[in-house]
Amino acid sequence: MLVDWIRPLLGRPGPFTSVHLDVSRAGGRHEREIADRWRPLRRILELADTPAELLGMLDDAVAIPIRDDSVGGRLLVATDVDGILVDRPLVTSPPSSRVARGATPDLLPAAVYSDEVVDHVVVTVDRAGADLVRRGWGSSDVAWQASIDGERADVAQPGPGGISESRAVRRTQDAWSRNAQSVASVVDRLVATDGPEIVVLTGDTRAVGLVGRALGSRARALVVEIPGAARGATGAQDVFEARLRGSLESHRVRRRAAVVARLTEGLALGRGALTGLDAVVRASREGRVAELVLETTVQRTVGEGPLVWAGDDWAALSLTPDVLVAQGEPHLREMDAVIAVLRAAIGQDAGVSFVEPGTAPLVDGIGAMLRWDVAEPQPRASTGRGRGRPWATAYV
Repeated sequence: MLVDWIRPLLGRPGPFTSVHLDVSRAGGRHEREIADRWRPLRRILELADTPAELLGMLDDAVAIPIRDDSVGGRLLVATDVDGILVDRPLVTSPPSSRVARGATPDLLPAAVYSDEVVDHVVVTVDRAGADLVRRGWGSSDVAWQASIDGERADVAQPGPGGISESRAVRRTQDAWSRNAQSVASVVDRLVATDGPEIVVLTGDTRAVGLVGRALGSRARALVVEIPGAARGATGAQDVFEARLRGSLESHRVRRRAAVVARLTEGLALGRGALTGLDAVVRASREGRVAELVLETTVQRTVGEGPLVWAGDDWAALSLTPDVLVAQGEPHLREMDAVIAVLRAAIGQDAGVSFVEPGTAPLVDGIGAMLRWDVAEPQPRASTGRGRGRPWATAYV
């Protein structure tokens, strides 16, 4: 999945302050639990010379409760000058809450967030039109919303009345059909221009069928029908929301399986994919990575695993400093290998996907699908050792 929303941050001057907070419920008062988890992290940032004004902004943000029980984590990214730039909910709770302060934002939770998101549009229809809401599951952000109101004069079912009734029925059904066509036209344009992964149709059963049949083939292939919502309904629609979450999670599982299948096939054929830290670092430096693939366990090892050498630019990374010195890179530092390849993936507009350990034939827990092939040596297990941490990063 693309992590393009984080790319603009890479061009901003640091330092960055990143917060990856567990906001799952453990019982008791939720707000008090979050405050207790935040307090030691705040103290760490104080010791790292985070400005008091920024700490106050983070205090205010963390104090805002998240009412959605499906949210387990939260990612905040800020700079001293601009304040909070990113505040995103995460479905998965982090292995441990942590804060980071350094030259780049904490990219791993950003990648986890994008892997969780399913970009979808919910189309709630009745016989007079529809309400459309587009967002990504894993995010409470509404990316786009609109209402479509068609003909209303003839949408009500006429009562009995002989010949006049028959004509009225035809007028009513024609109005339903025209309104469905209007809704379908908007959805078709949205699919063509913005490409959501799923189109969810819900609402009036008759109207759902009319809109579904009026959609073009491209949009129709994305449709999932989920009953339970209604236009203009007041109050929570819990049954629909539960069904929606289940459908989106199923899609995410299928999407991950498709990544595993493509990677496995590419590795078996010896083209279009590679694995192992050495090979991925080289491909990242050359801008050849189309999709970075990481095992989910990297969340527990970041800051403790192998390091690579990195410069200011995302493409400046290598297992040894001599490569970058020869390229004239002026500023070198050691960086956690996972963070370095994530930075490179974001910089070259690559996607990032996570897979469960053992589901794909990965060496070092890392692989990539490529934009193009060059001769690559066989991957070998990394011998890199954690020799310190790239940021002032702390875990609790």
